[in-house]
Amino acid sequence: MATAAAQVPATSRRMSLPAFLWARRRPLRLMAEIGRWPGEIAQVRIGSQMFALLKSPDLVQELLVGNAGRIAKGHTAERRRFFAFLGDGLLISDGEAHRRQRRLVLPAFHRSRLAGYGETMVRTTDAAVATWRDGEVRDLAADMMSLTLSVVGNTLFSSDVGGAEAVAAGFNGLVADLNRMIFPGSSLALRSPLPFARRIRRAQATLDGTVYRLIGERRAQGGDAGDLLSTLLLAEDAERPGEHLSDLEIRNQVMTLFFAGQGTTANGLSWVFWLLARHPEAQDLLHAEIRRVVGDRPAAFTDVPDLKLAGRIISEALRLYPPVWTMGREALEDIELGGNPIPKGTLVLASQWVIQRDARWFPAPLEFRPERWTDEFRGALPRFAYFPFGGGARSCIGENFAWTEMVLVLATVASRWRLSMTPESEAIQPFPRISLGQDRPVRLRLDRR
Repeated sequence: MATAAAQVPATSRRMSLPAFLWARRRPLRLMAEIGRWPGEIAQVRIGSQMFALLKSPDLVQELLVGNAGRIAKGHTAERRRFFAFLGDGLLISDGEAHRRQRRLVLPAFHRSRLAGYGETMVRTTDAAVATWRDGEVRDLAADMMSLTLSVVGNTLFSSDVGGAEAVAAGFNGLVADLNRMIFPGSSLALRSPLPFARRIRRAQATLDGTVYRLIGERRAQGGDAGDLLSTLLLAEDAERPGEHLSDLEIRNQVMTLFFAGQGTTANGLSWVFWLLARHPEAQDLLHAEIRRVVGDRPAAFTDVPDLKLAGRIISEALRLYPPVWTMGREALEDIELGGNPIPKGTLVLASQWVIQRDARWFPAPLEFRPERWTDEFRGALPRFAYFPFGGGARSCIGENFAWTEMVLVLATVASRWRLSMTPESEAIQPFPRISLGQDRPVRLRLDRR
């Protein structure tokens, strides 16, 4: 790892506010351009704000691990307004509040729970693809958004299917309107009598009422229903015996799990299916693996380690099109990275989009090559050359859940359907929102195997 004694080169420039506002509309192009500047750290001053883009895995490790106690999760004002409806859950909290919540929520994602979640994932996917028809063209991005929302709802509230559907539908409607909130002055607009603002307020009140009702009913019933809600209710802080999550804290975690468990996973799966449609030879190899490992029965959690090609396909899709395409951390005090001073208040960016497409670690970085992901290749990679789920103290707590879901959804779909490109899907480009989606519907042709 780079240290203060072995300084790495850095570049520092100033960008005018008009130039930044123009470039901000094209963030991936801006990241790629800054990534081509000389040096392993690119520092940019825009007005009074300093930004630093890291281009070395060692520097990302220095930031997220070596300086974990001296940084905080960086959010723009617009992103904070958008995330406000989630409450102070794992996605937003920092410091001791985040560490406490992580201790209490972590048991919900223990490996011992994943087998049960896996059954729910496959059952939910089976129900979704049962509506597909041979020869039709479908928007796989919309399908994956709907599917992953159902998976989160069913794994959270397995014993109350109606409640799961009500929360999922309410959450989906709320987020659709909240997308309007990412603009200056939106906090005032939310308090206005505008129709969309009234819809947001009503939707949030209805959603909160449903979630609190489900929490209260489950507390009264007691026991363990084998779902995420049960684990959150039963969780006890190992460092503070007898301390549990309050109803408000559980509500915040439920909202956070819905948000984090839908969009990023759905976008990841959409890229997987689009890439497979572009590479039919990879589809053929994947289908052969599924037939060999799974056969005619439904896929199961125990199949995940044996579906090696499925895992390599997902790894390569997340490398090329990482749903979390950049991460920001604010320096809470003066720090050093690679021997370079990083002043307090600097927003330090670690971009998966930049580092995971660097030819120094990934030969032919823009090509789809699932075969590159051998055990030997993984072992030789620097720790943060590939980090689609983040890293350090704030690494994605649901990484194993998301990975299991993607493998099982992929195996279930690919065992039954062959996907082909359509003219409109050929022109798809990445579109960065909160996570990295597509700039148009992912319309693919489905043919029954």
